[in-house]
Amino acid sequence: MVGQVIELRVTFLDVEPDEDEDDVDDDESCSYDSLQLFDGADVSRSEPLSARLCGRLPPSTTFVTSSNVASVHFRSDYFTTGTGFQLDYHVIVVSQQQRLTGSTIG
Repeated sequence: MVGQVIELRVTFLDVEPDEDEDDVDDDESCSYDSLQLFDGADVSRSEPLSARLCGRLPPSTTFVTSSNVASVHFRSDYFTTGTGFQLDYHVIVVSQQQRLTGSTIG
């Protein structure tokens, strides 16, 4: 059986920064607007692939799932706005290393 994983690449992120941008590993970080990637379909039960991401992110930050399912959770408080985010994804067929490509813009 052929397995698949998903490579997610955040190519652009411009959302409201947290007051303390140095505190990215704290559960309270990115409390206004944030993007978070998960390894699975249910964000309440899946392992996070990333911390909550906010502010501006360097281009091409990459995350890889352990299966063929990923979830993207975007949260906004509707006050200060940024441009948003762009996320590219590649499906990698594990046994053949083939890539199927797509992109989403939020």
